Amino acid sequence: MATQPLPRISPEEYVALEQKLGVKHEYHDGQMFAMSGVSRSHARIQVNLTRRVDEALSDSPCNAYPSDLRVVIEAADMATYPDLSIVCGPDQEAEAFRHAITNPTVLIEVLSPSTERYDRGAKFEQYRKLESLREYVLISQDAMAVDLFRLENGRWVFHQMRGEDAMLSLASAGIEIPLSDIYRGVRFEDAE
Repeated sequence: MATQPLPRISPEEYVALEQKLGVKHEYHDGQMFAMSGVSRSHARIQVNLTRRVDEALSDSPCNAYPSDLRVVIEAADMATYPDLSIVCGPDQEAEAFRHAITNPTVLIEVLSPSTERYDRGAKFEQYRKLESLREYVLISQDAMAVDLFRLENGRWVFHQMRGEDAMLSLASAGIEIPLSDIYRGVRFEDAE
């Protein structure tokens, strides 16, 4: 027996439903997808990173936003919640979505086993449709390992950082963060 496709909803309906449900959802092509919870390691990395990035940007025209701020990719009919967003310059908001930006300069995702393939593949493909995006960062919760994709001369160039002595350099925001700060207090056995 064939199943009926779910009806498409508008961005305004998505925002209203999400507010009513009280749970974050990704929106893509008229559909809502519930976002999963995170491990202790993921949460610790996210807190450390948000704190350090915010401190590093204190005298900068850039602003850091935690995972509660929605990012809208209008060219992909998509809205999502990256673990951390950085906007350099004035925020641009999406008309149809409440409390959402459309012009992140840097997007950062902490990888989870259930989302890593998506974050590296289809999600990055959608993120690349953002004209403002200059850097995309993927942070492992299983090891001190950070992957950075940077737009250089019209091409996305891959950079790896490994180990406690490595630095995450976000050229577009003009900051560097030691991996040891990002992973402070993380117990890798909690990453499952």
